[in-house]
Amino acid sequence: MDVFRVFLQTAEHFKARTFEKVALCFRNENRFMLSGDDFRVMGEEFGVQNPAYTIRTFPEKLTTTQGAAAFATHKGGVLYLMRVQMADFNQMHAQWSPEIFRLLMSGKMINQSEYNTKTNEFEDNPFYQEIIGNFGEYEKVYRAIGYELKPMGCSYFIREYGLKTYDDNAMQAMVLLDCINRGMTLKGINPTVIRERNIGLPYDHLRDIAEDPAIKVVLKGCGLKPPLENNVDNSLVAKGLAHNVGGKLVLSDAGLCFMDELIEHARYLDVETS
Repeated sequence: MDVFRVFLQTAEHFKARTFEKVALCFRNENRFMLSGDDFRVMGEEFGVQNPAYTIRTFPEKLTTTQGAAAFATHKGGVLYLMRVQMADFNQMHAQWSPEIFRLLMSGKMINQSEYNTKTNEFEDNPFYQEIIGNFGEYEKVYRAIGYELKPMGCSYFIREYGLKTYDDNAMQAMVLLDCINRGMTLKGINPTVIRERNIGLPYDHLRDIAEDPAIKVVLKGCGLKPPLENNVDNSLVAKGLAHNVGGKLVLSDAGLCFMDELIEHARYLDVETS
């Protein structure tokens, strides 16, 4: 469950008790301090106060472990306050519980399984299990800060609330996946190799694909500079759409779903134009 939601529920549970201070910890390390009075009020207001207001005004109540104000108390118009207070909350959350928050806010997919470069094996992703087990709670928290938590196959990602189109990063990933898929066909490579964890597409083949004149035109037109493998690492592997498995490219859970959407869209266009 989202750490801030748990914090509010804990405050509600202990609202009748008196505390001098409450420490916000991560892995037994104090990150911030909250006064006992603020903790009690938050517990009393849980379920009554607008959660968006509680979230926005939370950082200004915090101090550092040395006692200094952790974040400024802002003044100004409503729109200004919403913007700067949410920026403070995002920064606070990243410092307090960085893993899932940092990954999602950086645009990375949370996949059901991840490749462990130390063991050279695919393993269950605890972050995915955390989200899928408490999706409703996570969805509420991210919606409160202006994002949608979306499932895609066996993965999750966030996007700005109400956004219906792909952003530049997603468009770049789509171009790369399309070029790789077309390139494999042009080079006589079975397109299924990129789907198989025990096979994969060697990076040497990526270099061969990038030399095809048609692929070069597409990549250049989309502003993707060579070498292709650098773009693949930065846009696919780094964002959780693929894995580099010992020098071979393998689609992740999210990448498989993304590729299937591209193929289905291409089939739809073929039907429309025939």
